[in-house]
Amino acid sequence: MSPFNLRSYNLEKTCIALLFYFTCFMGTISALATLLNGLAYWEIAHWYINVYFLIAVFTITIYRLEWGLAVLIFLLPLSVGSGFQLNAHLNTSFMLLPNPGMDLVSGFLIGVLVKNFASKFVNLASNNNLDSDRFKEVLSYSNFPVRHLLPVYVFNLLIVISVSVSISRNLYQSASSTSIRGILFNLIYFRPIDWHDDFVPIIDLLSYTLGFFLLIIVVEILASVSNKNKFIFRPIIAGLLIASMVGLLQSLTGVGLPLTLLDFRRDYLGYAAIGLQPDIHAYAGHMILGALGLLGYTFFSEGRQSKLVATVIFLSWLGLILSKSRSTFILATLGLCLLVFIYLYKTRHQLLFPAISGFLLLGSIMGFLLLSFANSFEKLPVLSWLGALISELNTRGFNSWSMWTGVFGARFEIWEGALRMWSSFPIFGVGQGDFYRLSSIASFSRSHFLILNSGENAHNYFLQVLTETGVMGIAVFALFALYPIIISKNKTKLIPAVIALFSLSLANIFSHSFLLKENLYMGLLLFALLYEAAIKNADQDKFICENKSKKYFSEKLFVRLSITTLIFSGIYEIYHSYDKSPFEYGRYCFITAPIPYKNWTSGIFSIDIQKGNSGVALDLVGPKTHGAVIMTSEFISNTGESSGLIDSYDFNSGERRAILMDLSKYKNSSEGGRLVLKLSRCFTPRNQGYSIDSRRLGLYVNNSSLKN
Repeated sequence: MSPFNLRSYNLEKTCIALLFYFTCFMGTISALATLLNGLAYWEIAHWYINVYFLIAVFTITIYRLEWGLAVLIFLLPLSVGSGFQLNAHLNTSFMLLPNPGMDLVSGFLIGVLVKNFASKFVNLASNNNLDSDRFKEVLSYSNFPVRHLLPVYVFNLLIVISVSVSISRNLYQSASSTSIRGILFNLIYFRPIDWHDDFVPIIDLLSYTLGFFLLIIVVEILASVSNKNKFIFRPIIAGLLIASMVGLLQSLTGVGLPLTLLDFRRDYLGYAAIGLQPDIHAYAGHMILGALGLLGYTFFSEGRQSKLVATVIFLSWLGLILSKSRSTFILATLGLCLLVFIYLYKTRHQLLFPAISGFLLLGSIMGFLLLSFANSFEKLPVLSWLGALISELNTRGFNSWSMWTGVFGARFEIWEGALRMWSSFPIFGVGQGDFYRLSSIASFSRSHFLILNSGENAHNYFLQVLTETGVMGIAVFALFALYPIIISKNKTKLIPAVIALFSLSLANIFSHSFLLKENLYMGLLLFALLYEAAIKNADQDKFICENKSKKYFSEKLFVRLSITTLIFSGIYEIYHSYDKSPFEYGRYCFITAPIPYKNWTSGIFSIDIQKGNSGVALDLVGPKTHGAVIMTSEFISNTGESSGLIDSYDFNSGERRAILMDLSKYKNSSEGGRLVLKLSRCFTPRNQGYSIDSRRLGLYVNNSSLKN
């Protein structure tokens, strides 16, 4: 290797080390922010149980690390609906902040950090030779077996950059500024927050960076565990058992269901179940992990599995049916057939063709019966929902695109809107965490459903990733997902984690269960299992920055040029996105809109002038923001003729001014019209860290009167 290549190789490893530390740093900040957020609301009411989740996992982790991780895995999918179910069954008054999984993960990570640093410094204190080399050994990057997790670090960096861009453009749209105080305030008070607030992407920043740090820690823990699959899957199985039993109880009795679900798709099997999830699709996304995801663990793990696993698989299929999530059930069935075909292809070629032929024949017969006797199928317990679906299709007809999108919950229309949004910013996307906010803009998404609902999610996690992060995000996501499969020599070791992740992926095609942070963390835990197994059985020549062959260095130039081109194209796209629809300056500020609280204006407000009025007296107070706010005036006559901008007034932070505006200098003002006052920017209390009030405010009007 030439000296140039050697230096380049060392530089790359240094960059990876910096990315590793940055990922750990961001994860630590996110864990502390989650702790402070929980404590802030716990002080308001001790019925908030998020802090109790955090303390419980933290305490168990301090006592024994492996137990803490097991409890975390068990509680993650059960926590999101725990407060509602406890209140329904025990008649309690528990309150739960959104995304309680973040509290569980934060408790575990803080416990790991405290336990790790305590043990390190105890060891240092017991060593009389406390030289600098010893400290370097404790904090050395080379001590971590996770130095090969470059795709994780890159994914983390992408999320941080994308969220930063999102918040910057949101502030630009609101013509609002922020400050260090405002950033820290929103880091702590990130829950609850409205989907249209400027700082709403900070939820994704905290949740993803928590998840990536969790993945790193779990990979390191699994390195010292003998039966890794059992260690991860046993608490998953326990959680599935509890959730399926709760769902069965809900289906039979309706207890623990919100009022909106008591009449939703009710049939011979009872009510639609949600288990301990917020909706039927999230519950189906959890159940598919047992119905399909446990098959890899059952047939490809070390040791013989117990009858309990088979029971949980059966209960998971039952829970999937009881959820009444039609799309997830169909995808789970197709996914099961696909796994069977792959298994036959790998082991018994002679049975593959008969199996595919039988599947197609059975599907054709089933389709014919459904189309011909849909009403009869509605009376069958298991297929009643499928019969109802076919009846609806028969009624509406098969030749209308609007029919299809209506039957499938407007998903096709939403996906069309998402692709339109992505096409405007294909390289870097519209920004992480901003799909909901931007999809409500009529000229941008052009989706009636999204507009009428003031925005929504994409109902397809992967399409939402594409729309929010662009080609750059999809490329990084693909690298993150496929890298362990590429580097592994013995891919059989990966099968339990791959099939489990495959099942979770199916649940995110027609819905978005990964948008629930608890389900996202379950996926990242399975990725940790996948990465650890891959690293243990890796082809060293395929490691990024471990391959020293001449071929590797000759191929790097093309890869570097491609990445550099993509990065600079993304920077160009971001730079020119400001003042391009929908990121115009003041889009949410310079609108004449009613303000919920008395006397506050927006960025534009008007005063009706009657014939004979000679002046306007205003008593105004400027917002508490950094720098002056400029107010300009313009008169528009009843005939629509504008005077142009005439007067300009400066308001310093909190300054009160009494202004008498002489209408005689405005053209045609004697005939009446509107006096339009426009500010240079808006003030959002939340963005400045004063309160959780997220309105875009202008000036406070103490008094206004017309002079004759």
